[in-house]
Amino acid sequence: MTTSTPRQSKQRSGATIVEFAVTLPILILFLFAFFEIAHALMIDSVVENAAYEGVRRGIIPGASSDSVEKAAQDVAIASSLKSVNVFVEPNSIGPDTERITVTVSAPLKSNRLLIGTFLGNTMLKRSATMIREAHLRYQVGPDPPTIQDVSPQRPRKRK
Repeated sequence: MTTSTPRQSKQRSGATIVEFAVTLPILILFLFAFFEIAHALMIDSVVENAAYEGVRRGIIPGASSDSVEKAAQDVAIASSLKSVNVFVEPNSIGPDTERITVTVSAPLKSNRLLIGTFLGNTMLKRSATMIREAHLRYQVGPDPPTIQDVSPQRPRKRK
C-alpha cells in the first residue's frame, strides 16, 4: 500500500490548477457560444411567427399592406427585437389579390443578447404565403360535413 507524502499532494494540486486554468477559457467560450446560438434560434422562431401573423392579417377581407406590416412588426416588438424588416408582396392588396406573401428578416448583429460575435452578421429571414379567403376553391358541403372542390372544371381530353 502506497501512501502519499505531503510533498506529492502539493505537486499534484499545482497540476490541477494549471489544468483548470487551461480548460476554463474553453468552457467559457462554449458557454457564450451556446447562449448566442440559443438566442439566434429564438430570434428565428420570432421572425417565423411574425411572418405567419402578418400573412394571417393579410388574408382577411379589408386588409391592407400597412396593416399586414404592422401585424408582423407588433409580433417582433412584443418579443423585444430591435431591428426587423418586413416585406409584403404584393405592395397593394385589393379585392382581386389572390395570394399574400410576407417576408420578415432580422439581422443578428442588432438583436444580440450578449456581445458575442460567434454568428457574425447573419441575417435570419422567413417567408409565409397564404391564399386570401375570397379566393379559396373549396367549401364545406351540407350535412354530413364534406369538403368539395368548387374550382372551375377543365374539359377532359377525348381519346
